[in-house]
Amino acid sequence: MDWSRAKSILIAALIVVNLILTGVYFNQQRDKVQEIKAKTESAIEYIESKGIDVVCAVPKKTESVRVVTLRFKEGAIPGGLARTVYEDLPIEVLGIRSSDYIEAIQETDIDIEVLPAYTALLKSLESVSGEIDDLELIYLVDRTAYSGAGQDTALPYWKVSSAGNSYYYAAFGE
Repeated sequence: MDWSRAKSILIAALIVVNLILTGVYFNQQRDKVQEIKAKTESAIEYIESKGIDVVCAVPKKTESVRVVTLRFKEGAIPGGLARTVYEDLPIEVLGIRSSDYIEAIQETDIDIEVLPAYTALLKSLESVSGEIDDLELIYLVDRTAYSGAGQDTALPYWKVSSAGNSYYYAAFGE
């Protein structure tokens, strides 16, 4: 048996199989993106048919984000909303008035696949009337029950704004 020729045939066969599998993967990804775009457009049409205008950009793609933890200093003044930015995503902390009380922001090794933005739009139907002014992906920490020193986890949420009010919807599968 000619082992050199057998090895060459096997390598060629593996390359062909690899190319086929790569093509299938990219087709599935393209189909997923097209599906999210179509569902987003349908959700916007449905919401507008209910009398709510969507006057902001609605993201038509999904992404993965890391879960982050925040460590807080002692002495935070309770109440209010603190806002800062980490890795191009805003972090909102409910229950403290200033981001100065955030001692450290640390990224974990946990990735979360973010739900499409249209899920937040559809959930907001019960709360919003008139128009949706803004829709953004943020990290959210709720410290309203405890404002002292400690550590808390920030998870991705969709923030829907309407007429000066903000509504938060989990951007991760529960």
